[in-house]
Amino acid sequence: MGGSRPQPVQRRVDLGAERQAALHEELRQTVPLHRLGSATELAKAAVYLASDESACAAGTCCASTGGIGQLAY
Repeated sequence: MGGSRPQPVQRRVDLGAERQAALHEELRQTVPLHRLGSATELAKAAVYLASDESACAAGTCCASTGGIGQLAY
């Protein structure tokens, strides 16, 4: 099985509605696709890596990053 490198995910954080919205917006701006991933999207990547369908992807890393891994800081 390969590995997974996830992006920031949209989830509830106990910071209060206004601060949470500001944090999510700040994260969205750092991701080239300008959206946060969902837990379901990351789970689908993990299921793929654990399935027989990924037999030829051994030793690879599934970069579910929304493009953030392509940025040169």
